[in-house]
Amino acid sequence: MLAKTFRQNLRAAIKAHPLPTKAISHKAGYNYAYVRKVMSGCKTNPTLQFVESLADVLGIPPTHLLKDTGDTNA
Repeated sequence: MLAKTFRQNLRAAIKAHPLPTKAISHKAGYNYAYVRKVMSGCKTNPTLQFVESLADVLGIPPTHLLKDTGDTNA
């Protein structure tokens, strides 16, 4: 359940950000393909460093990516 929540929140945060996913991935220090795999659920169990790095680039607290908002449309 947390993994699904994380993926939904990550997709929503990236969609709302002015930079494209590729640029966000690069700024966070991760390969674009890896970020896409995490977002799609192909890669599971991202590290806390991954969560923190992306949250930093997105300008949000890491907990925002893990918080269940009840939004099933993200």
